[in-house]
Amino acid sequence: MKTSFRFVTLALALAACSDGRGTRDDRRIVAQVGDVPIYVDDVRREFRRVRLQDDEGIPTAQSDAEQKRALVEDLINRRLLLAEAEHNNVLVSIDDVENAYQRARAGWEEGEFAQVLEQKDMTVAELKRELRDLITIRKYFRDQVFARIPVTDEEIETYLKEHAEMALEPEQVRVRQIVVKTEEDAAMVQRELRSGMTFEDAAMKYSLTPDGKAGGDLGFFARGVMPHVFDETCFGLKANELSKIIPSEYGFHLFKLIDRRPERQRPVEQVRDQIETILRREKERDAQHKKIEELRRANKIVIKETELARIH
Repeated sequence: MKTSFRFVTLALALAACSDGRGTRDDRRIVAQVGDVPIYVDDVRREFRRVRLQDDEGIPTAQSDAEQKRALVEDLINRRLLLAEAEHNNVLVSIDDVENAYQRARAGWEEGEFAQVLEQKDMTVAELKRELRDLITIRKYFRDQVFARIPVTDEEIETYLKEHAEMALEPEQVRVRQIVVKTEEDAAMVQRELRSGMTFEDAAMKYSLTPDGKAGGDLGFFARGVMPHVFDETCFGLKANELSKIIPSEYGFHLFKLIDRRPERQRPVEQVRDQIETILRREKERDAQHKKIEELRRANKIVIKETELARIH
């Protein structure tokens, strides 16, 4: 949840409103979006909030100039998008903002959240304004841009032809296991199994892991899902074959192969939703970039390089 709040404070550097720290008349302008100015002191304040540093507070390899340029370009894009959202009558409720605020502060200790805001030189009201802007932009894209994006059956079929591995279900095995603390314990369980005790009963009696209550049944799994030692052992077993004692960081294991599913092709219906999600995300990303470029071409944008360079 803290990562979520950092996203808000780092990615939402929107200096769109006065904070009462002076009149607009005596503040220098660093950029102009149509008739709307972006002020130097607003950008400076946001730059101090979002300036990239490492864990020890040292500036990162990305230069200050690059960061300031990216910040101003982001502010310009956000101004354009907010204006376009207003033009399209995109509305955000008080409840939407309050819910977002509660999510942003969730997981913080009492007083810690206020301390972070103070370190960022940000008030609760400013944070809520930034959250409102973020929600407005997201809602604009969702309702006015993304809602018009189709994903056709032909596109899904073409994508599947180009990424045939998506429909390939890998080989899987179903295995039971018994896990004990020492190699001596594992050897004792081996003797019990050879004397006629069933694997399921031995797992329920001796295994230390939760699956022991289910007779050690791990269900079906493919390579790469379980720890590497499982793959090395279990995929080499034959049906109903008992493994040798296998050590791992979890203890000492005995495995028994119950069943095996060979590699197979899944029908399109089983991967359709996954492919559609991938295609839709790609189209939405492209549509977002295109919309921003469209708005930038349609509006007069001026950046005062001298003023930008003086920001620190």
